[in-house]
Amino acid sequence: MRFRPTVTLFAVAILTLASCADDPEVGAPGTTTTTTLSSTTTTTTTTGDDPGSGVDDTAPPVTVETADDTVRAWVDALAEGDLEVAWDLTAERSRVAIGGFEAFTDLRSALAEGFGAWSGADDATFSVVPLETGGDEALSVVILRGTIAREGPPTPAAAGVPVRTNGGGSLVEPFLDLGAVEHQPPPGTAIPADPTLEAFVPALRNVRFVVDDRGAEDPATEGADGDQQRASLEPGVPLEPGPHSLTVVLTTPEGEVATSTALYFVEG
Repeated sequence: MRFRPTVTLFAVAILTLASCADDPEVGAPGTTTTTTLSSTTTTTTTTGDDPGSGVDDTAPPVTVETADDTVRAWVDALAEGDLEVAWDLTAERSRVAIGGFEAFTDLRSALAEGFGAWSGADDATFSVVPLETGGDEALSVVILRGTIAREGPPTPAAAGVPVRTNGGGSLVEPFLDLGAVEHQPPPGTAIPADPTLEAFVPALRNVRFVVDDRGAEDPATEGADGDQQRASLEPGVPLEPGPHSLTVVLTTPEGEVATSTALYFVEG
């Protein structure tokens, strides 16, 4: 039986944030970090309730076009150390997962140096990729790509930030743990222009792939060792030379969502 890491997505995210100042791989090939650009405010709920509660059934359909504005505001708040604003922009399930506001503030430096580093990325791009709509709530993932500078020169990086949206606005959902993801090939690998991208993920999860900032796609899946499944996808269009990202999106019927992003390079 083949050994695979069992570190959870949430643990990986926190360890990445906590070590980003010293880890030469953070923000480099294989990054699993988060980006944003300018300071933009957005309408949000500030009570701590999950989006989707108390919404009038006669309200217009929920749309996710402005989810990127929420990510901008959240990351800028982290960079500026305004944790109250960042907390207000965080969905209730992620608040619980991270351990409450006190635990959130304990990660002030790691959050600022990790997620917040994208606030100064002049070339950062972010794209809203819709995932699913159910009742009063819609899920999306904001794909963030660009170059960021931490303890060295700017380096290519990428990430995917889940967002919940209802009639009252959007909230980020970055801290849920839905199990470990093992990218194949490993992050940072040089890949051909027509690669097969794979990931080993928990068996009891819905899985979708987002290549760069394209739409979400359903990969082919098959059983793997233990309680894992192998998901694979061949991009339909050859990849241009340069950096490319694969964001693996895990969801559950209960509306939970988590992401894991790997960065690759096509030589040319």
